[in-house]
Amino acid sequence: MPARTTAAAASTMVEASSGDRIASLLHRARGSVHTRRMARLPKKQEVVRGLLDNLNEALVILDPALEVVEWNAAMERLTGVRSADAIGRSAAAMLPLFRDTTLVPLIRRALAGETPDAVELSHTLAGDNRVVWLKARCVPWRDGESTGAVAFFSDVSDQQRHALLLLAMEAIGQSLTSSLDLNEVLDTIVNKALEVMGAESAMVVLGDATAPEFRVMRAAGRLSTEYARVGTIPVGGGPISVAVRDGRTMSTRNILTDTRLWLAPTRRSDIEREGFKATAAAPLAVKDRILGALVVHYWTERTFGSDETAALEFLAKQAAIAIRNASLYEAEHAETARIKAVTNVNRRISSALELDALLRTISDSAAELTGARLVTFWLADEQRRTLSFTSSTVPEMMESYAPTIMTYDQGGTGWVARHREPLVVDDMLADDRLVNRA
Repeated sequence: MPARTTAAAASTMVEASSGDRIASLLHRARGSVHTRRMARLPKKQEVVRGLLDNLNEALVILDPALEVVEWNAAMERLTGVRSADAIGRSAAAMLPLFRDTTLVPLIRRALAGETPDAVELSHTLAGDNRVVWLKARCVPWRDGESTGAVAFFSDVSDQQRHALLLLAMEAIGQSLTSSLDLNEVLDTIVNKALEVMGAESAMVVLGDATAPEFRVMRAAGRLSTEYARVGTIPVGGGPISVAVRDGRTMSTRNILTDTRLWLAPTRRSDIEREGFKATAAAPLAVKDRILGALVVHYWTERTFGSDETAALEFLAKQAAIAIRNASLYEAEHAETARIKAVTNVNRRISSALELDALLRTISDSAAELTGARLVTFWLADEQRRTLSFTSSTVPEMMESYAPTIMTYDQGGTGWVARHREPLVVDDMLADDRLVNRA
């Protein structure tokens, strides 16, 4: 029988018989469990071993003491433990998988003769520390007077990730259609990245290749409050910078030891303090524009499979579209509000009959439109080249403010009158053109 046909037949036989036919084959091929441990494998038993090793599912047979009776090739690949090293040993002592609080009760029920429903659980692969999702099934096993349990494991990571992606798409879509609020969208994105990627932390950063630093717009997971509070990440040669600069996903098993990467000293210190190692960053790309990156972190070393990279890129693409749409909505909303405010200001100014009332209206309206906490109004006398303090959004300043009259050569207000152009000051205390800086 060809190998593929043999494997298919064995798989069908295993699933249909709930482990009984496996037990029967093993029994006929090698007698009892104890004989198998002490004797050389006969030819028939080698045939059975071939059948088990051709199964797609990882298989282990356990006796009532949870010692390993059988361990096929798929189980070797899944765990990194050879069959020869596993048989006769305690499964729980060998692997954390067999101490899982979800799996152990299923094995116990199978030992008692039950066939419980399958469950899904996470498992860290040997070698690359990659986390996968396994579907575990347990059925009773009998070999003459000997009893035990057969456990089957199949990798359902792709199905699990696909299901989570669908849920993430739905959540992001609902977030957009319900409010178009950027903060809500960002919260949804990082939380779904944590779920889909099985990450310990996730971030959305904004900034293009020309920016000196990236702004951390949202962070979730294990990152410390101190790390998130800084709010910026310097541009360098790390995964985020590479993703934004080159427009491609960048992943690393260990961000601190990867020779492909370069980190500024302060950035390296921050990462060492946080403790994360494996990192992946996907660009937030909309058409030909890179808005930033979606980043996930893990506190252990691990590699990233192509399916995981594709999932992160998909999330990043959805995130970029969501951010762009939310930004457009906010900009449109802000412009509508500004036009409405300007219309109201014009109406109020045109209805003011007295000069003092008009100036107060102008000051109040300027504060309303700009969001400024303080607005003052100065009247200019071109002949004398002086400015008179006439109104303020803080009425009590009118009596205590000094000086109330300035020349065109004094302060920032005088500078504006003299140059007849706007003046923007980033730091009032440091600019010597301003008066009353104390």
